[in-house]
Amino acid sequence: MKKNIIFIALNCSIFCMLSSSPLKFAWEALKNPTQVGAVFECSESVGHELMRYAKNHQGPKQIIEVGAGMGSVTKVICNHYLNKNDRVDVIEINPEYCVKLRKLFPREQYPHVYIHCVDVLKFVPTIKYDYIICTLPFNAFPNGLVKDLQNQLKSFSHSGTHLSYVEYMAFSYLRRSLTQNQYKAQQLAEHKKLIDDFKNRYFVQTVKVFKNIPNC
Repeated sequence: MKKNIIFIALNCSIFCMLSSSPLKFAWEALKNPTQVGAVFECSESVGHELMRYAKNHQGPKQIIEVGAGMGSVTKVICNHYLNKNDRVDVIEINPEYCVKLRKLFPREQYPHVYIHCVDVLKFVPTIKYDYIICTLPFNAFPNGLVKDLQNQLKSFSHSGTHLSYVEYMAFSYLRRSLTQNQYKAQQLAEHKKLIDDFKNRYFVQTVKVFKNIPNC
């Protein structure tokens, strides 16, 4: 059966510089852990890796970014990969982040960039996307949410869609290694299976990104 998603996983380091933007992001993550799964923003280097397959795209392209945060990856998409006939739907659930995103990407300057302040599970697009960029940390979410997110991302795709997402190096392994509770260990094993099954069905490539320093 032909795979309908080209799945690219990025294994990123968790190293970051404590500049003002990452600190703000981390603070928001601590205040709203159910909305913000990651603790630090992705770097520009990560953004380029997430969009690497868009370099040679022919014709208009439809892009969706899920979990935009404060816009570090959005900047890369808009400044390096966006053409006048393209469309970018930016999904972010956190209202404070959405305010910042709308200031960074005003409609008069970015007429083809649409900021949606919404839970991605409630987002119902009228199009399918060529590129799905997801920075939501699946490894930090409960199993039921991971499965729902996987199904939702699949619903956004067509044959040949590129789905790129971020993992932190060794994060899931460390969680399993440090867990003593048998029930939690079982949940983590099931969690790993969910991720692995998704990879086994759609996976084509993984890339290690060590330069995960915001603003560089």
